[in-house]
Amino acid sequence: AATPAPTTAAPVDPAALLTAALDQLAPGYHFVTTATVGGQVAVSAEGDHANGSTRMTLTSSGTATDYVITAESAWAFADGTWQELDRAESPLDPLAALRAPTSVTLLVDADTERFLGAATLGLAGDAASTVEFQLANGSIASLAYVAAPANVSAVITPIDPATVITLPNA
Repeated sequence: AATPAPTTAAPVDPAALLTAALDQLAPGYHFVTTATVGGQVAVSAEGDHANGSTRMTLTSSGTATDYVITAESAWAFADGTWQELDRAESPLDPLAALRAPTSVTLLVDADTERFLGAATLGLAGDAASTVEFQLANGSIASLAYVAAPANVSAVITPIDPATVITLPNA
């Protein structure tokens, strides 16, 4: 009788894992991001990104500001009214910068959980950072990076792709 050939798992492609995990979030996601400096929360942002638009609340020094950003315009709620902002200076998709790492490394490979390191991601005005992703069942569960002097972490969860983000009535 013939002996069956041994099976070996295909090697894991970290860049493909990261791309697939980001693609799963393309229809929409909820995010909670916190930046700490010296162990103290300096700024936090919580919001949703869906169908190319973002709404979020940014909190710093005890003051919260609401933002709505679409392809057409950007708005902030401050001093009791909505104010239109310069759309060119507003990030449309908070995860867009994560799609172009210079390299991706598999740090931990377990059955349902993987950790990836993506090197030298740069955000406008920031020095390049190394981002560590935690993937659970192929989806991004969290990410963390250092943008000196801050340590930044985010928890990301998918949302209903039918979520609609609308502009405020000025």
